[in-house]
Amino acid sequence: MGIVGWCISFPCVLIVGLCARYISIWIWGQADIEQVAVKQLKLTMGIPYLFGLMAFAIIIVVPVMEELLFRGFLQNFLKRYLGRNWAMVLAAVIFALAHFSPSQGVGNFQLILSLLALSFFLSFIYEREQTLFASMALHMAFNGFSVMLITL
Repeated sequence: MGIVGWCISFPCVLIVGLCARYISIWIWGQADIEQVAVKQLKLTMGIPYLFGLMAFAIIIVVPVMEELLFRGFLQNFLKRYLGRNWAMVLAAVIFALAHFSPSQGVGNFQLILSLLALSFFLSFIYEREQTLFASMALHMAFNGFSVMLITL
């Protein structure tokens, strides 16, 4: 299920991000403001020790913490009161909005829409597999691939 989830989610998130980029260019005349974490990672690229720590945090620590918070606690809490589907939607929206940063300007539009798409997949895989390890693994794979693309 993990490989299937990755093969479906990654292209969908990229397509949503690309559409959001074109909409951002059309509306505001600009796009591609880097996410704060991407800027921080790039700042450490010349210092292998710091880069390794930052990459470890982005690939391992952040997905574990975010999945515990958004799927493990929030989604399960919401599920008790709103039902499974609404809990998935609301947890996904809150996850995406939690990545808002004023310094990203209009880039927030592209980032939040992309993360909303990713979060829907994370919520779905969590509900389908009934384990946080599934959503954590997908989140780690997504972040790991993103870090790899950033370093190339």
